Amino acid sequence: MVKTITVTEEAYLHLKEMKKEEESFTKLIERLYHQKKPINLDDFIGILSEEQGKELEKLSKEARNSIDAGFKKRARQLGSK
Repeated sequence: MVKTITVTEEAYLHLKEMKKEEESFTKLIERLYHQKKPINLDDFIGILSEEQGKELEKLSKEARNSIDAGFKKRARQLGSK
């Protein structure tokens, strides 16, 4: 199925400039869509309430402490062999 979209002249020129030789606009749009986008941490500011943030921080610390304790226990076991 084919769909028609409208873009401004400026947007068309930008896309045309980005398009590789022999590449269709459809392939260009698909290529751009599938490119990995860098993560902008600013996008995550404000998604958690202060209470949720504190709870997440607490759970993260507990998980790190548990992992550290497991590593230390295993190191002691290996050291006694």
